[in-house]
Amino acid sequence: VNETEQFDVSATVWLYAPNAVGVFEHGLFTADDNQTATLTVGNPQVVASLSEESGAVGENVTVEFNISSFDNTQRNVGAYDLNMTFDPSVIEFVNVSNELAPTLVVNDQNVDQGDLKLTYFRGDGGSTPTPLTAVTIEFNVIASGDSALQIIESDSDVSNENGTSLNTIFEGGSVGSTQAASTTA
Repeated sequence: VNETEQFDVSATVWLYAPNAVGVFEHGLFTADDNQTATLTVGNPQVVASLSEESGAVGENVTVEFNISSFDNTQRNVGAYDLNMTFDPSVIEFVNVSNELAPTLVVNDQNVDQGDLKLTYFRGDGGSTPTPLTAVTIEFNVIASGDSALQIIESDSDVSNENGTSLNTIFEGGSVGSTQAASTTA
């Protein structure tokens, strides 16, 4: 095959991935080329992600929990469970601001160990269309370093107004610290 020829190749790929939803890269190799193909698994409907932020030691940073449609089809969010972890030696939990109404339950019993759980539900049978910032989470940067914000997928969920789980891709975020905030006299 020379550079001016084009051809289509199709293949059937069987993948055993119980309870997996997401987009994965797969390498396709030829004698003279290395290509990467994208495989979509589990019919994802929404992407739930935590933002990546940075701040100086002593400053507060705000992390967004966003929910968007995977395929640009509007989805309605009626509830979510977010179980996330962070490094408590780098950041400490301060507060959450519910961007949606009316009910957000904050389980912050173990935030000193880096575990935060949030549960939101409309309660009125309504929903909010995607894309949306579901909640903002405020942290105080207490030390230099980086803290991954990991979503515990097995204990997190996004549902529609009928309580039906939406196939969700979860993406964690991070908080990085910069130099300590300067004080001027």
